[in-house]
Amino acid sequence: MEGYAPVEAPAHRTSATLMQRYKIGNRVVLLPRFAHLFQSTPGVVIEVKIDPFRDMFNEYTIEFPDGSTVNVFEFQVREATN
Repeated sequence: MEGYAPVEAPAHRTSATLMQRYKIGNRVVLLPRFAHLFQSTPGVVIEVKIDPFRDMFNEYTIEFPDGSTVNVFEFQVREATN
């Protein structure tokens, strides 16, 4: 076509600071809504995978006292109170 020039879309860039609510070593517990899927005892964060687009999709590996682990998203856990 005459007068048509293809335009490349720029790569996605973000200037936002990557945030995480929990850090390695924090004690967390699963929210009651998800507790039936996993253990309901408090566990410890042993790994964090940051989602560069949405904080709620940060993924945490939680280790429980019996040595089992589970991967959960930020919206599935809260800080343990005791």
